[in-house]
Amino acid sequence: MTAWFGEMITLAASGLISVFLFGEYTSTLNYPFIEVVRYIALGEFFQHIDALLLAVWLPGTFIELATYHYAAVAGLAEWTGLKDYRALAGGMDPR
Repeated sequence: MTAWFGEMITLAASGLISVFLFGEYTSTLNYPFIEVVRYIALGEFFQHIDALLLAVWLPGTFIELATYHYAAVAGLAEWTGLKDYRALAGGMDPR
């Protein structure tokens, strides 16, 4: 319950920051949080922190999609009564 509350606060704060920074232009952005991070500069030396965000965000997205794929394959294998889920893993590849 605490993690859910923390995530809710984080998402609300990032949404509010986006709206406060960009106004109505926020609705036209695909990824407003990346645009917010592009504005961050810590002094003259630390700029372009969006590369650090993407270095964390992209592997996290990959892990999330891999987890969804595994859950779909394992669930379908259980639903159809297969003993080995790996036979379905290639067939459910989105490519």
